[in-house]
Amino acid sequence: MGHSVWFLLLLILSYDICCNSEDPSDGFLMFSKVRTIESINVIDEEDPVSPVYTITNNKYIRAVAALAFDYVGERLFFSDERKQNILSTFLNGTNIKVVVKDIGQVHGLAYERSGGDIYFTSSTESRISKINVNIALNDVTTKPEVLIQQPEEERPRAIVIEHCEKYMYWVTWSIYRPSIQRARLTGKNIQIVINTDILSPQGLTIDHTTNILYWSDATLDKIEKCDLDGSNRKIISSVRQQSFGLAVLGKYLYWTDWLMNAVIRINKFDGSDFTRIRDNLFVNPRGIIAIHRDSNTCIIDKCKEGNHECQDVCVIDTNGNVYCQCTYGILDTDGKTCKIVTQIIKPPEDQRIVKGSTAIFYCGVSQYAKVKVTWKWTYRKLQWNRDDQIFNDYRRSISVDGTLTIKGVKFFDIGEYTCTVTSIGGNDKRSASLTVIEFPLSPIISIATLYPFDERAAFVKWVQGFDGNSPITRFIIEYREVSNDNEHKGWVTFKSNIQPDIREAIITDLRPARNYQFRVTASNEVGNGSPSMPQPIPPLAIPQLPPSCSPKDFYGIASSKTTIRLAWIPPDEDSWNGPLFGYFIKYKLAGSPDSTFQQKLVPVSNSYPYQQYELQGLAIYKTYDIQIAAFNGKGAGVYSIIKVATSEGLPTASPKDLRVRVLNSTAVNVSWTPPNQEYIHGKNLGYKVLALKLDKKPTQSEMIVPHDPSNPIGTQHAILHNLKPFTVYEISVLCYTGQGDGPQSNTKAVKTAEDLPSQIEWLGIGEVTEESVTINWKPPIERNGIIIGYTLLYWRKKDNRTRERIYLPSSAHTNTLSNLSSMTIYTVSMFASTSVGNGPSQSIDVESWIPPGFPLPPSSLAVSLVDTRSAELLFIPGSDGGNPLSSFHVEALEGNVSAEWKTIYTQTIDCLAAPVLKVENLKPFTDYKLRITAENAAGQSFPSGSTRPFKTLQDVPENPPGDITVRALNATALRITWKVN
Repeated sequence: MGHSVWFLLLLILSYDICCNSEDPSDGFLMFSKVRTIESINVIDEEDPVSPVYTITNNKYIRAVAALAFDYVGERLFFSDERKQNILSTFLNGTNIKVVVKDIGQVHGLAYERSGGDIYFTSSTESRISKINVNIALNDVTTKPEVLIQQPEEERPRAIVIEHCEKYMYWVTWSIYRPSIQRARLTGKNIQIVINTDILSPQGLTIDHTTNILYWSDATLDKIEKCDLDGSNRKIISSVRQQSFGLAVLGKYLYWTDWLMNAVIRINKFDGSDFTRIRDNLFVNPRGIIAIHRDSNTCIIDKCKEGNHECQDVCVIDTNGNVYCQCTYGILDTDGKTCKIVTQIIKPPEDQRIVKGSTAIFYCGVSQYAKVKVTWKWTYRKLQWNRDDQIFNDYRRSISVDGTLTIKGVKFFDIGEYTCTVTSIGGNDKRSASLTVIEFPLSPIISIATLYPFDERAAFVKWVQGFDGNSPITRFIIEYREVSNDNEHKGWVTFKSNIQPDIREAIITDLRPARNYQFRVTASNEVGNGSPSMPQPIPPLAIPQLPPSCSPKDFYGIASSKTTIRLAWIPPDEDSWNGPLFGYFIKYKLAGSPDSTFQQKLVPVSNSYPYQQYELQGLAIYKTYDIQIAAFNGKGAGVYSIIKVATSEGLPTASPKDLRVRVLNSTAVNVSWTPPNQEYIHGKNLGYKVLALKLDKKPTQSEMIVPHDPSNPIGTQHAILHNLKPFTVYEISVLCYTGQGDGPQSNTKAVKTAEDLPSQIEWLGIGEVTEESVTINWKPPIERNGIIIGYTLLYWRKKDNRTRERIYLPSSAHTNTLSNLSSMTIYTVSMFASTSVGNGPSQSIDVESWIPPGFPLPPSSLAVSLVDTRSAELLFIPGSDGGNPLSSFHVEALEGNVSAEWKTIYTQTIDCLAAPVLKVENLKPFTDYKLRITAENAAGQSFPSGSTRPFKTLQDVPENPPGDITVRALNATALRITWKVN
């Protein structure tokens, strides 16, 4: 059911105040769910059908706090916390309009119907205000009237209106003085109603049927009531709650609760019948109101109750005073009856009308309905001594109520207008003047020249024109650029509020090397007149100045170790202040005095947008202060400043004071001092210590030593390890940067200390007899010093008691052991010695009388890694026959038909690291079988068994075809023959 039908039904119901004051059948509730406004049927609270539509609007409704209503006008009012305004709507959610905006957070609203005013609190502003709804809706500029301004620490919230006595009641939050107060609707006569046993008053409502005031306290968890003057105070509920809004309808009290997110109902007399009529709202509900004919009307009619028998109209003002008024005529001395006298009660008023618009002069009279009134309008022109009567014509007309209308007023309409009314009830006359105003005429510029005390300013002087019958309120001065070919740019306002008594101005911040014209406009209450003629002619030329801005985006980057490439964008053309000739670039080493600046002149280039230049011949890895400025015919402008470093280079000096000290046979201590910083040309990353070993196969080792930043110029140290004993090394040091190595220092030759020799290279058995054995050996491969001799030990195997020792010179390489027992196995051991000590020994077993025999052939041959001309041969060596093996011989059987084995490869035992032979010089794509013989001092062994057959891989032909012949077959064909070699 639409809201209009609902209210129509309510209005046509028979209703008796005395008998039905507790009957809520023609009322309902509305409450805020923040983003929506919903309603509740109090007759059947569980009825899901709302009395009115839920009001929602994403544009206007964001956070509804307080509610109020106009029962007769069927309008709902609400405040929005987020938008901080008050709005009006019909109950079906249509015709939403803003009543007033930018008023802070409003938590209390009340509507006073007799005046059509909304009363509201602003907790953020600590004030109570009112605004007339109809006026505000018709004029958005209407400002609310502040009735009460409370101290900053006091925050007014809920507010209600008592319509009979014309009081407003409100609650105040305050740390020091929480209270409930009341005042007349004018804001006067403020009184304290409740200020004890109260902490956080929140909801507030008046039961107009019983004149009882109800309020809730969110901190004390109670709801109380009292008479309108604060007497007969009583607690009706102590339910734990956090109420926001409070409303009364019929015999129930309703509130919205944040603790339970619900709408609660209790009996208004004793707090019984606690019921959640709306639950699980999922939001904190805000304001709640009871829509009922008693809610904002006065039940006690003072006009009837006080025997105020007015002849025409009885009125109750905002202070609750009762008095009579007369719609027509004037109130007689008895204060009740009206005296009918014909008189002008709405006289014409003086008018200032814009030329061409319409002037309206009223001449409203008070009269008795049966008395005939005649109106006559006359006009007296300025400086005339006669009055001309006005009759209706195409511009002027007099309506039946005496109103004079003049359309399209001209200057000749200026003068005095008189309205004369005549009747048997009396005569009256009133006059008013008409002044016609228009836009002011253009000023005239008398002087437009350069200002002598500012190179970028002009001095302009003007003469005022006709003011249009309205005082000049201000002058506006503008300027524009004019190019050399007389093209104009748009006008720019320099000042728009020059005082009306000023006739000259200094226009500043003009652009050098530009031409300007100026114009002045006068303004009065009508508006801006036409601007003056542009002056001067020809335009005023502002002189050139040095550029006022530096080049933009100036940056540099090292392009090499001695060059820096610079790039920049020219300054904005507006700042050139004349034709731009080029750029000055100044540079010096960072930290050096300004007197060391060097300067380059760079002409303007056509490259766009960046200009570029490369500084050359700079120091390596140095930071430079670089400045750049644009210049024109008046000189250089503002400099931009950057710091840029050249790239790293290679050090050009070597470390100094190289010292080398032998620590032992495998290590030396190396020390040096860094090169001077100016020769490093970059970041010193460290040093490389080089050790060149001087022996049969010279090799160089390298050790990297990081730079010690805590000791940048002091002596640096390093220890070279893993050197070869008793070996001469040439030691040098270099410094390096990110670009590479610097020069090496002078070398220092040093020889490592002696050490123990290694095991002798080979120990073998020569001639063996019944009582003697010849022992042969080779010196140690790693002598690690000067061999001073060999020690030969021998004993019967497993009988150390028979050990004998023989000392031999370093030149000896063979020795014969005599007087041995025949048919006995001896263990022979030998080691070499240096001045440091003895090296490790090597031992063999030998049996006297039985001479060493031939070795046994290898076994378990296998072929792998077959290639075009090679293959690997794996095997297990056989017994060496009591004499060390000296070599292996590989024999091959080539092809499938040949029966002749040929030796194709020999490998000595000292070059064999493992029992694997890489057989070379095979033929590609050929079948092979291989076998091996071993050799020692006694001779060669028998051949081993052969490998499985295998074929080498194919390869490219070794020789080109030969014997090529070509013969013509016919006109388009050749026959070619050849022989494969």
